[in-house]
Amino acid sequence: MKDQKLSWIDLESTGFTDLNTRGIYKHKLLEIAVLITTKDLKYVDELNLVIGHDKTEAQYWADDYVLKMHTENGLWDECAASSLTYEQAEDAILAFFKKHDIGVRHSALWGNSVYLDRAYIETKMPRLSDHLHYQNGDISAVKNFIKLISPEFEPVKAKTHRAMDDIKESVAEAQVYMDLFRPHLEKLLQIRKAKERAIRERDDGPGFAP
Repeated sequence: MKDQKLSWIDLESTGFTDLNTRGIYKHKLLEIAVLITTKDLKYVDELNLVIGHDKTEAQYWADDYVLKMHTENGLWDECAASSLTYEQAEDAILAFFKKHDIGVRHSALWGNSVYLDRAYIETKMPRLSDHLHYQNGDISAVKNFIKLISPEFEPVKAKTHRAMDDIKESVAEAQVYMDLFRPHLEKLLQIRKAKERAIRERDDGPGFAP
């Protein structure tokens, strides 16, 4: 698709503990960032939303690591100052998609370890979940595959643990892989086309004029 757009999403939350025991229904979604790129990873637009929460209530669900992390990056205070609800954030994201002509199930969910992001979206923002394609574009899976070949490989990241910073780093990481794979894929395609052409020429025979 020539004008295909990719929807990159990252979120910050009170944690990912006990999600297998339905803990996700108790945890809070704190921040969600949406970044749109072309299929070649060129920047189109972005949207960042901080959800309003009572600080004490939200912190109750966080472990010591998450408590410290969002204290240092200021997210607890931003959530306390925000009045944005899940429903309002969902409305804003769907309007953002409409603005950029990203229809229902037109785009997979792109990012890092996106099954966790999707789990939160499914429970907190069901309309957004229905809008996204069921497929995931998980850059973490590409990284893990590369680490099978080169265990020391690790993308360089600032690790601010803020949604927009993290999703921009995911796009940058994807660009590294695209630049790495593209020339090799193009060469493989050239080889395949040459083999197919040789087979056609062999099967057609030399041909004779009547």
